[in-house]
Amino acid sequence: MNPDQIRAFEGYKVKAAQGFAWAQFNLGVCYFEGEGVERDYVQGVAWFRKAAEQEDAEAQANLGNCYYFGHGLARDHEQAVYWWRKAAEQGFPDAQFNLANCYMKGEGVEKNFSQAASWWRKAAVQGDTQAQLNLAGSYSKGEGVTKDVVEAYAYWNLSGKNANALAIMLASIGELTMSSEQAKAVQQRTKELQDEVAANKARK
Repeated sequence: MNPDQIRAFEGYKVKAAQGFAWAQFNLGVCYFEGEGVERDYVQGVAWFRKAAEQEDAEAQANLGNCYYFGHGLARDHEQAVYWWRKAAEQGFPDAQFNLANCYMKGEGVEKNFSQAASWWRKAAVQGDTQAQLNLAGSYSKGEGVTKDVVEAYAYWNLSGKNANALAIMLASIGELTMSSEQAKAVQQRTKELQDEVAANKARK
């Protein structure tokens, strides 16, 4: 086992026992990844929970993942939604994306396309490319939002700027079928969204 990982694990263990949420989270990661200690999902969950209860957003998101996939405890989609929501409300994009998916599928919560689109948008403007693409789909179909071709292709373009091949393909198709006025509107809206993403990243 890597000596550096062992030293890191022992350091996290000391600080975690003292109640530091960041150390509790990192200790949970060590147990999950088998870094500096034998892999133990149950212990990983226990330490994620301690950090999550101290409002550590990343720990809350990871605990949601554990409940969703059944790692270290029984699978429970309602609990996954509970913890993802807590992390999402703190602005954690992975949790916002996962929560949106639950609303879209009706997993652990009643299906609600409007809520799905709302949480995808929160993740999308933080740079989550899959959320951008999913939100584009919502606008193209009018699911949970008013159907809006310009908004749809703007989000596809935004995702494409981040090297999402599918988004690039769809945006290219759109440029061939849209009017010149719509194409200009898409370019303007894409620029606005890019600026919003950049501003959000700058605040982190």
